[in-house]
Amino acid sequence: ACTHLKKAISIFPRQTNALFLLGKYLTLEGSYEEAMDYLRQYNLLKPYNADAYRILGYCAYKLGNLEIASDSFKRSLGLRWENPAVLYNQVQILMKQGHKMEAKKLVEYFAQMAPGHYLLGKLRDRYDL
Repeated sequence: ACTHLKKAISIFPRQTNALFLLGKYLTLEGSYEEAMDYLRQYNLLKPYNADAYRILGYCAYKLGNLEIASDSFKRSLGLRWENPAVLYNQVQILMKQGHKMEAKKLVEYFAQMAPGHYLLGKLRDRYDL
């Protein structure tokens, strides 16, 4: 699929669906840096897709760039606050950065939004929040 999507993008570089799908599939392959390049191109053309920022944040997180990951997750949450996976990842980043109070506030919001969500339980088990 990635080969065909790259070929499509070479013909029509502003095709947003192909850019997004390629970024998503490259992420699944573990090609995080390449995925980030395509997702950034996508975000320049279509900046209101919370999932694109979520995937971009995940790639940055996997590469160890917590600043870009956090920024991407914040953008995703700014577009769609009710995303448990992004809330979970953002709390983990905040804890790694030593921002326990900010992480605690986010966990409290998470608990109001989805009180029985399994990711909330994982956060509470992992951190004393």
